[in-house]
Amino acid sequence: MTLKTIEENGERYVLVPESDYQHYLEAMEDLEDIRAADEARREMEENGWEGIQMEFLRPALAGEISYLQAFRMDRGMTQQQLAEVSGIDHTTITHLEAGTLTGAIEHWKKLAEALRTDIESLLP
Repeated sequence: MTLKTIEENGERYVLVPESDYQHYLEAMEDLEDIRAADEARREMEENGWEGIQMEFLRPALAGEISYLQAFRMDRGMTQQQLAEVSGIDHTTITHLEAGTLTGAIEHWKKLAEALRTDIESLLP
């Protein structure tokens, strides 16, 4: 690739073809995504959180099930088992999964801890 340079106001600039410039921008965006994913992995490891398999995440992303239900299913737990582990009433979990109850922050903290993830991953 042949680069051209110009000088303006005492600064030197490099001119690149627009297609190369677009390629560089895309590469920088990819690098930012990689760094964000690495940071998320590091945070998960530090907090003992676990990810979720795509077979459970896809229906949640599509709005077919709640994120709470997706994580519960990924962990192989019934609502009753999650109730026992989290200390939250089974009926409350049913309503949280259905979206008919907002739930208190204390509920979400307990559920996130029981499911070994962060609160944000469970919220609608």
